[in-house]
Amino acid sequence: MRYFISEKEGFKTIDVSEENGLFHVDYNGKHYQLDIERIDQQLYSVIRDGKVFKFIGDQKDTVVRILTNHVDREVTILNQRQKMEAELFGSGGAEEDLGDVKAPMPGMVLRVEVKTGDVVEVGQPLLVIEAMKMENEIRATKAGTVAEVLCSPQQAVERDDLLIRLND
Repeated sequence: MRYFISEKEGFKTIDVSEENGLFHVDYNGKHYQLDIERIDQQLYSVIRDGKVFKFIGDQKDTVVRILTNHVDREVTILNQRQKMEAELFGSGGAEEDLGDVKAPMPGMVLRVEVKTGDVVEVGQPLLVIEAMKMENEIRATKAGTVAEVLCSPQQAVERDDLLIRLND
C-alpha cells in the first residue's frame, strides 16, 4: 500500500507491504524489514536489523503521534485520495505548531526541567511524564525560548494537553 508523509518540503512516499508477519517498508530510498508487535493499546515493539525498539503510537484521523527514544513527533500520513485533496484544497499538510509541546498520552508530570524565559536547543529535555509505567522524557523539537510553562510536577495530564509553549 502506498502512503504519503506530509512534510514542510512536500510529500514523501512510503510503500508498505506485509508478508509472513513481517512489514516491508520502502521509504526515502531505503528498504526496511520490520517485525512489529502490539504490546498494549498504544505501546509497540519493533525489531529491525536485530535491534529492538519500543515506541508509543497514537492515531487521530491522519495524524500519527510517535514517541520513541524520548522524541515526540507528529506525522501526517495520507493515502492517495487524501493527498490529492490536500494538494487541491490545501488541507492535510504539515501545519503543526512545533512551539506547542503537548502531552503525547495521558499520564502524570514527574518533573519539569525548564522555566519561563529559558533558552532551549533541539533535543533538550523539557519535562518527564510517567505513562503506562514508563518514564517518557519530552524533548524540544525546535530551538527557542520557553514562553510559558502550563504544567507542574504531580499534575495529571490528558493526551494533547498543552504543557509548554516555545517562541522562536
